[in-house]
Parts: sequence; structure tokens; C-alpha cells
Amino acid sequence: NSLAQDNEGNFLAACQKGVTAEETDYLLIKFSATGEVLWSKEYAHAGMENHAQVVVCEEGGYLLVGVTVTGNSYQTYLIRTDDFGEVMWEREIGDVAIPLYAEQTQDNGFIISGYHYNTTTGYDMYVLKTDAEGIVEWENTYGTDESDGGSAVIQLANGNYALIGRIDNGSDTKSGLYFANLNAMGEVILDKTYFGSNKIYGHAGIPHLKANGEI
Repeated sequence: NSLAQDNEGNFLAACQKGVTAEETDYLLIKFSATGEVLWSKEYAHAGMENHAQVVVCEEGGYLLVGVTVTGNSYQTYLIRTDDFGEVMWEREIGDVAIPLYAEQTQDNGFIISGYHYNTTTGYDMYVLKTDAEGIVEWENTYGTDESDGGSAVIQLANGNYALIGRIDNGSDTKSGLYFANLNAMGEVILDKTYFGSNKIYGHAGIPHLKANGEI
């Protein structure tokens, strides 16, 4: 699901393994630039784990981000490890939320983005901010009363965030690419929807921040 390079030039691969849903767990593998496996860790947990991603942390170690499913409950699942993959802490957060992207923030916390479902508005863009210990600082959804799509969020140099996602206008033939600039608390400062000639199904990648500050 995810591949990252650490500050020493080694690589981390995050995935999930298991034969049945109940057996599925996260797997984190660290290997050198020549492909030599340095270590491999499997993290046993009740329920089904999916969408495994790895974030290389500035102060050392790694964050595994994904979802754990038990019955009808879909929770964002975080595992913070040291440099050798040993668990420092783990968190299960929220309900019916699927993370698609995560990164470490300037305060050593984490910003996690994806989509959320509820029976009133259907699917919405979803953003979760935690501190360095995985404690929730804020979480927000963005979108309309229609079923919108997921989102990806990056932090800007000024501490604000750029969000990109998919928004629906209630038409069978129209959905747009949604952009928003969020403040440090996740509140929308400005937003814009780009409707083209075709229906948009997803953002297909994270926002790219150019050296001149453009997105």
C-alpha cells in the first residue's frame, strides 16, 4: 500500500497480510537500497486492517496509518513505532472513516485525510489532526448534502493546509474537483470547485506544493 524512504536511505514498505478478514493485520518491512531486508514486523490486532500507510517521522521512528474494521465500525487506526518497528503507542479513532493520506506536521503531530460516511450526507471529505501522541486535536468533514468524495491534505509553510477532493452537485453527470485552504484548526479560509466537461471520480493523488508556494 505504501512505500517511503527514511533519512538514512533505507526504505519502508507498509501493507496488510492475512488469509481471511479476521486474520488481516498490518505488516511493516524495512529494507536497504540494495533490497536487503533489515527487519519485518507484523502487528496483530482484532478485526480487519486495511489501507496501511507509513509516515517517516522527523524525530525517528514511523507512523502506520490505516483502518481497522470490526462489524460495521470503521475506525482510523494508528501505530507509532521506534526505528526498529517496536510499538510505542497505538490509537483507534472515530467511526466510519477511511484514511487515504497522512503526513507529519510542523508541530510533530499528524494530519490524516480521506473520507467519512454518515446516513445524513453520505460520503464527505474528512480531515483528522492529532498531536505527536496521536491524541485528537480536531476533526472535520467537508462537502455537501450529496455524496462527495475523499480528500488529501498537505500542510503549507505558513501552518495552514491545502485540501483537494471531490464534490458532487447532485447531478448524475457532474462532479467537480474541490480545493480548499484551511487554517490551523481546519476551518475553511477559501474554497473553489472546478467543474469540467466530465464527471470527476477522484483526485488520483496528493496536492503538489511548488517551490514558489503555488499548489
